[in-house]
Amino acid sequence: MLLRAIYSPEFLMDKWLRSSGVVSAVLMLMLAVGTLVFGAQSGAAPSQAAADKVRVAEEVYKNIQVLKGVPADQVPVTMRLVATSLGVQCSFCHVQGANDKDDKPEKQTARRMMQMVLATNREHFNGRTAITCFTCHRGNQGPVGTPIAADMGARSQRGTVPEGVTAEQLLEKYLQTVGDESAIEKITSAVAKGKLESAANPPSPVEIYTRFPDQRLVVTHVLGDDSSEASNGAAGWTASAARGIRDMTAADNEAIKLEDSLYLAANIKKIYSEWRVGRSAKVGERDAYVLNGNAEGHFPTSPEPIPIQLYLDQQTGELLRLTHFTETLLGRLPTQVDYSDYRELSGVKVPFRIVTIRPTSRNTIQLDQVQHNISVENSMFVKPAAPGR
Repeated sequence: MLLRAIYSPEFLMDKWLRSSGVVSAVLMLMLAVGTLVFGAQSGAAPSQAAADKVRVAEEVYKNIQVLKGVPADQVPVTMRLVATSLGVQCSFCHVQGANDKDDKPEKQTARRMMQMVLATNREHFNGRTAITCFTCHRGNQGPVGTPIAADMGARSQRGTVPEGVTAEQLLEKYLQTVGDESAIEKITSAVAKGKLESAANPPSPVEIYTRFPDQRLVVTHVLGDDSSEASNGAAGWTASAARGIRDMTAADNEAIKLEDSLYLAANIKKIYSEWRVGRSAKVGERDAYVLNGNAEGHFPTSPEPIPIQLYLDQQTGELLRLTHFTETLLGRLPTQVDYSDYRELSGVKVPFRIVTIRPTSRNTIQLDQVQHNISVENSMFVKPAAPGR
């Protein structure tokens, strides 16, 4: 079972840190899974694995030794957690271009540590994912044994759970702020254009095409190369000249839809339930209420409800921040999306500035224009054929 990662008990940490080779071992643990992700067998296309949820890792990827029997769909997101937790690239454990090979000793260490983490959760935490790679590593190749002052300071600034405010009240105020339900229902399509900024590339043109209720395409023109991520509702994929076409996991496909503010407002009550009010927080200079919700049974690939957090402006009710989580075999990966620069169009409020923050990246989209109910061809949401070699 997969639950939120928590700090390990003191006695368990002591036991790990005293064991032989643990300093580099936990980091290896995760990268060993890379064999699963990138050592795909020829003829076993990722789209087949995504479509057939019954298939397990060893049926799709080469040289699986530890995670036999796990859903193949879980492999890519698990590897993302691995790389993020250690702050490394896949080549740290894998032979470039031959990820299924066992030439690097780091991979062997990773396998041993993977077994240790899984066994620890099974034997000491009743199978819950209480211990993860990030528990010790915190983005470092070796475990972090000293408390980080910055983290401690951030925790001390958290507010308290507000009294006299119910989750139902906050949710209703947020939905009223977005716009009247009938106004949202009248919007059938949207085309947005602007610039995308990131640390890796100069500001680049970006276009977002949406066909409601659940089709979305984001196209970025970076240094002469077009890259895109898309969802046709049932499935999602990414495409670029450099990396080719890759299928999204079911969780990533849900995420690309949830991050659209109008889709979220229109579907939030259908998807999420069990709302509760969390501790208040600051988003920039604005005070926010925090709403926590679970999507019980909505995500069939996850054995546990997937949480979501809404940060709502205490004065206006506007959505300032969305945090959602992707379940992996070794823990959760967070994504934070900040919304600002709201403008009213077609009777609804639309954010013109969207900042998406993941453990390894930060992208800012500043929109110049958004048009509703204009022609968006359905063909834009058809998965392209893989380019020939």
